[in-house]
Amino acid sequence: SHSTAASSRRVLVVDDDADVRHLMRECLDDLQVQVHEASTAAEAQEQLATGAWDLVFLDLLLPDHDGRALLSQIRVDNYLADTPVIVMTALSASAVRNECLAYGVDGFIDKPLQPATIAPLAAATMDRRTTISRESHHDELTHIYNRWGFRVAFDKSASLCRRYGRKLTLGILDIDHFKAFNDDFGHEAGDQALRTVAEILGSTLRSSDTVGRWGGEEFVVAMPETDTEGAQSALAKVADELRKLVVPPKKGRAITFSAGVVEVEEGETLDMALLRADQRLIAAKQAGRDRIFIRLPKSAVVGGKPRLLVVEDDSELARLLAVELSSDYEVTTAGAAESAHTALNAFDDFAAVLLDHELPGRTGHSLLEELRAAPRTERLPIIILTASSSDQLLEKAFAAGASDYVVKPHRPRELLARLARAVGQRESER
Repeated sequence: SHSTAASSRRVLVVDDDADVRHLMRECLDDLQVQVHEASTAAEAQEQLATGAWDLVFLDLLLPDHDGRALLSQIRVDNYLADTPVIVMTALSASAVRNECLAYGVDGFIDKPLQPATIAPLAAATMDRRTTISRESHHDELTHIYNRWGFRVAFDKSASLCRRYGRKLTLGILDIDHFKAFNDDFGHEAGDQALRTVAEILGSTLRSSDTVGRWGGEEFVVAMPETDTEGAQSALAKVADELRKLVVPPKKGRAITFSAGVVEVEEGETLDMALLRADQRLIAAKQAGRDRIFIRLPKSAVVGGKPRLLVVEDDSELARLLAVELSSDYEVTTAGAAESAHTALNAFDDFAAVLLDHELPGRTGHSLLEELRAAPRTERLPIIILTASSSDQLLEKAFAAGASDYVVKPHRPRELLARLARAVGQRESER
């Protein structure tokens, strides 16, 4: 447990810019905390391993790794999981901020830094965490785990399953047409619907299964010693029970949900598994809702695989990417903007583009702008690969229409997860 003595409070500032670290140290001086610094993700991991922390300030763009990955590591580490994290960024892109919020960040500080705001935010965040220690792990409305509590319970379940070589299945459920339900019957009825789903999940599933409310009308379940077919039939029973009820009583209607289910793979984090489950949820909604998908449909793909364009001038890296991605995608590579246009004209069914932001001659940035201006590619998911740790550069990329970014040197699994999410989101919009 954290000591409340100010002098023993430990704060870690993770940023590759020495000026930023120096400024943060000065701003935090009045709080009489121990300030430690890290300029890379590797240094941050070393520091984080030295014990409990009262607050971490994290820059998203680090020279050796994506700050979002470090954030997810903090959140899945049983020892560090409820450490408050404040993200320092010049990125205003809502996709990036929403992703950070999904990892449970406690706040954002915009760059360039406003010194006067830093100490009050740090003090308030540490005090709040000390008094509530993550308030409770339960959702106030439904009394099941909240997102936070589910993370902790999932980690325990996952480590037990790993230790004994057992399967673990993860499902994500979304109440069908919930907004329309709220509009038709009012928010109190909407709350009643959420409570009903939570109650039926709890009473129908096994006591060894973990149930949580992920947010809004989304629920998550973790089922140890169960394969995807077993989880599918367990959730089908939940759906059957819900069909017997009318919410609100007498004047309402039966509640249905769509769901996606996956088996958690060896070494996979909750967030990675959720990305895959989410793809199946999206597919279930597209197929007409009120169903549970354990596989992705084979539509709009080449020989069972979506087509991906990789635009990268480093031929070694392009080859490496093609090999890494070949089991999931039909990969076409292009070394420059011209050959990228040629490839895009040759096929009209690309699922996504992976674009090196630092192309020679014509930058990847101008190619990004051209693709967004052309009707055929204006909605295509475009993920940029960048070796730069400049917030300004990324902000420009998002302004020009980038869907997401991956920092070089990339990690294959993370890249696959980001591609899967971008492609899945586009499918759901169709």
